[in-house]
Amino acid sequence: MIRTICLTALLLALAGPASAHPGHEASGFLHPFAGADHLLTMVGVGIWAAFLAVRKPEAALLVPAAFVAMMAVGAAAGFAGIKLPIV
Repeated sequence: MIRTICLTALLLALAGPASAHPGHEASGFLHPFAGADHLLTMVGVGIWAAFLAVRKPEAALLVPAAFVAMMAVGAAAGFAGIKLPIV
């Protein structure tokens, strides 16, 4: 347990900013469809929802809906000019 905590603390101390979005030509609505990272995330959400739907059928709709809702919140925050530090 202590080893895990120490390793986690070390990795967090060494982590730098992600700089995940430089060089995107697409903006606005097309932005999520322009990069492989976004497409892989959407596929991952679908796979996760499918696995959860085995035990809870409502997860097949709720997980992707929650993902889309949070993307809408992020878009609204961006349009409102809200900026997060070190992002």
